[in-house]
Amino acid sequence: MLIDIDDRNLTHSNCTEIKLGSKWNKHKIESAGFISTNLENNGLLESIMRVYSSYFSWEQALLKTKVNYYQSVSYSIVEPNGNYQHVKLCVGKAVETTLSADSQSAFGIIKGIIEYTWNDDQVYVFIYLDWLEDLKKRDNLLDCPIYHLQHTCNNSWDQIHPISIVSKSPNVPFIHYCKAGCSSQRHDTINREYI
Repeated sequence: MLIDIDDRNLTHSNCTEIKLGSKWNKHKIESAGFISTNLENNGLLESIMRVYSSYFSWEQALLKTKVNYYQSVSYSIVEPNGNYQHVKLCVGKAVETTLSADSQSAFGIIKGIIEYTWNDDQVYVFIYLDWLEDLKKRDNLLDCPIYHLQHTCNNSWDQIHPISIVSKSPNVPFIHYCKAGCSSQRHDTINREYI
């Protein structure tokens, strides 16, 4: 079921026609590594406040702590030339972002899609990213760059951002860089490398 949040006081810079798909239940929230729909319980309150401060220049205390999680989101984004780009994001997919200051691509894997209602009852949608760090190495056989999935305790890059940092649908496939500890049934969870 898709939820059209344009009907619910949505405000997002350069994003239109935002639709959320498959709201998570409690079991799905917990299995994805989140605790509940409460920002404080998840340790996300400070991160959401930082997003509002850095992207929207709002320095207010948050009046609400409830969020909703979704499996997917689709939207249209206005490009600088006035054209529209349709974007569809799903949890578990790798995306290319536009937040890198030096204009280089930054990649992350979507861990969650979060809906939050700001103090003025405007609805915002954010993505929670596990960042992929370029190790500046290449696989000898495939000649693909090797990336390392950032640990959740690594705070070098904020993990929550507005959906507008992704301006095109994912088109760069990332796969687990299997090593000796991986099998055909299961990846070695200690190995956090991707190609």
